[in-house]
Amino acid sequence: SLSVPRPIYLLWGQESIYLKKASEVGAKLLLDGGLKEFNLERMSGDSTSPAQWVSRVTNMPMMGSRRVVLVDKADQWLKGKHDEIDQLVEYFERGKTSGTILLLSSDVDKRSKLFKRLNKEKTVFYFQPMKNLGEVEQFLLARLGRLGIQTDRDVISYLANNIGTDVGALQTEISRLNQYLGESGGKTLKLADVEGLVAKTRTYSVFEFTGALALKDAGAALSVLSRLFEGGIQGDRKVSRGGLPLMLLSLISRNIRQLRHAKSLARDHSMNSQQIAGKLGLPPFVADKILRQSARFSDEELRTIGQLIWDVDMKIKSTGLPPRLLLEGLVFSICPAGD
Repeated sequence: SLSVPRPIYLLWGQESIYLKKASEVGAKLLLDGGLKEFNLERMSGDSTSPAQWVSRVTNMPMMGSRRVVLVDKADQWLKGKHDEIDQLVEYFERGKTSGTILLLSSDVDKRSKLFKRLNKEKTVFYFQPMKNLGEVEQFLLARLGRLGIQTDRDVISYLANNIGTDVGALQTEISRLNQYLGESGGKTLKLADVEGLVAKTRTYSVFEFTGALALKDAGAALSVLSRLFEGGIQGDRKVSRGGLPLMLLSLISRNIRQLRHAKSLARDHSMNSQQIAGKLGLPPFVADKILRQSARFSDEELRTIGQLIWDVDMKIKSTGLPPRLLLEGLVFSICPAGD
């Protein structure tokens, strides 16, 4: 509950879109007055430390009762053993404070002192990803229903099978479909509509693309990317804020998170391949492939790629640069010559 704000909340899970939305809502509820734009500070765990988070959150709020420091990408601090994490425990133990730290992480070490303390006080929130197509269909029904879009089971099944469980990709396609219906003046989604807007071959080709990136094969990745842009976008539709580019970025980001998670698990020599697959939430043969791919990247490379994905996402949404050109640049950054 946020009725009596606590010093620290932890939001974690593999689906970054859930974490982002929850953190935005949480920050809004915590900042109950005053100059909200001055009392909310965003920091990245990739480039800052727990000591800095505590230092910033203890500044006096400006014309309000509370400051909030929102820390994205806190993974590296919450998965391993770091002495600085003790400062967060100490801050939490203060009890009533005028500042709250919101931690966002794709993974955590449940054995850590901080996690156990926050979990005991019920300030940990886990956002579980969808695990099967049945859950995807329920998600689609709920989201389309909220938009007032009428459809049938055949359409829902087609969308679930061709998009998959990635929430970011699902949201992107739902936005495109809603925009299409708005332009056509209707609110009933038919199978013929989605067959024209969501290419049947897209899921296979997209995973060819992310697979080539994981192998650092720039030539293969660029070849698949070219096919996607030529066949995955219908007619002369412009691709800027939605559609294929953002869906690709969402899937690349998810793949990088999986590689980081696998790399972290591989360091725990007490775990066998079955246990690692369970932690990753993947079938053993898929987990083995992810583990082999993760060995091709250093921790620093994976962190850098995460930042590059964020940069490309912002440029697609806020500049007039061609999305395809930006994605091609990302390919060369992930697959440098000579690797």
